[in-house]
Amino acid sequence: MAYKYMTRSFFRIGDARVTEFDETLSAPGNSDWILVPKNKSTISIALNPTAGSGRIEYTLSGIETVKTGSPIVAVWDHGNVSAYADDVLHKITAFRMVNISGTTQMVGGAYK
Repeated sequence: MAYKYMTRSFFRIGDARVTEFDETLSAPGNSDWILVPKNKSTISIALNPTAGSGRIEYTLSGIETVKTGSPIVAVWDHGNVSAYADDVLHKITAFRMVNISGTTQMVGGAYK
């Protein structure tokens, strides 16, 4: 199973150090799993489909389980969306974007 770590671009909001992510898919399919750094407990995430739809999937399974390809997968509360949606996810270990159709962009940040 494909996975990657969050990018290493940082900025600060008050005392919190934020790690950003930004990914776009223009064909149906899944992004790689993005592993959440152990020192980050909150993910602020937005999904912006263009002329199509997508969703966010996440897991609470351990990092090694994600790496070996057998995590238990949950879908964010918004389900499939065809317009901008955002949410905050807590204490997850990994997440990914699913592009159902059109082009979908996922952006956000992780912070403690």
